[in-house]
Amino acid sequence: MGVLKNEVPRWVALALWITIQCVLFGYFAWFYTMDPRFAYTRMILRLSLTFARASASCLNFNCMLILLPVCRNLISLLRWLLQKCCFRSIFRLLDKNITFHKLVAYAICFWTAVHTIGHFYNLEAFVSARIGNATARLENLNVDAYKLSALTVSCPTNPSDSRWVNPVCEVQPITVLEVFKIFPALSGVVITLSLMVIVLSATEFIRRSYFEIFWFTHHLFVVFFAFLVVHGFRGVVRAQNPEHETEYCASIPFDDWGTDPRCPLPKFQSNTPSTWQWVIGPIVLYLVERIIRIVRSFQTVVITKVCTLSQPFIILLTSAVIDACCLISTVIIICSVIIVCSIIIVCSIITVCCLVVSCLVCCLTIYCLTVCCLAVCGHHHLLPHRLLPYHLLSS
Repeated sequence: MGVLKNEVPRWVALALWITIQCVLFGYFAWFYTMDPRFAYTRMILRLSLTFARASASCLNFNCMLILLPVCRNLISLLRWLLQKCCFRSIFRLLDKNITFHKLVAYAICFWTAVHTIGHFYNLEAFVSARIGNATARLENLNVDAYKLSALTVSCPTNPSDSRWVNPVCEVQPITVLEVFKIFPALSGVVITLSLMVIVLSATEFIRRSYFEIFWFTHHLFVVFFAFLVVHGFRGVVRAQNPEHETEYCASIPFDDWGTDPRCPLPKFQSNTPSTWQWVIGPIVLYLVERIIRIVRSFQTVVITKVCTLSQPFIILLTSAVIDACCLISTVIIICSVIIVCSIIIVCSIITVCCLVVSCLVCCLTIYCLTVCCLAVCGHHHLLPHRLLPYHLLSS
């Protein structure tokens, strides 16, 4: 009975985590299979569209969770709150935070594989649709997809242009080269490579034998999340306008599109990026977590009492005192982080370039504020040497 009492909360939490992913995958698979707005995109991409988009929703969910288990202060706060109102077996789940962190990482790897394979097929389908009517291989001929691809009038494609559904605009495209021309594909390559390095360097052997490699490569999560946030911009999954009656237009010749009043030329638009909405909250929590860790590193530990027990045991009673200026500086940094995140959210609604520039400026601002706070608090040993005066370096 005791084993059951201790294990049931863990089983319930695991089942809930798996169920949420199944529901997300099922809903978005149904949505992209049945929604008439994606009828022409489905005509080109077929089933790979469903797998790519459904797995993306599960990726967003797991990327939202991956940072939370490593927020030690948040875990401590939750443990303190739960122990006052819940059974011990429930808040003991928080002691498995690193195990859950690894489990979420495995899920990210799995859904990344599904998502990447799906988009590989999508890219190949886009290329085949572009050259399908120009080849002699009739078994690969897709006239409808070719005609839809012919709606593209500009190259390279502009996200604000509503006349294209196929991002591949070259007459004789090469699949490998198209990866580096389409921004979501290029950013996806960076995300996947950074994930591979993080996961491979986090194996048991590397962690135990070469901990520095594990520690430094794990900080590639900054690159991972930076490109993850902008990955959905300039999206290639396009939905046509509802004024275009798909069923009726499918029953008339393609040449009559635009002349028949019931069948105007379709106008397409990219999906609104949503990944940043999933991860912005955990990112802010993690930034606050790191700031709290910096503050705690400023604490002065004072030994208040020493008790000698039977050899060889000694009890040290200590107290931590934090400098007032450091506390004020920390509040300033936390407020700046909140302002920075607000700026990033606003800029992400405007343009990708504005988002990238604002991210760089905001990161530089946070770095400068941190350096100033460290200098004010007198912690020169934490500052980069190039920023220190000569007399401090010599001392």
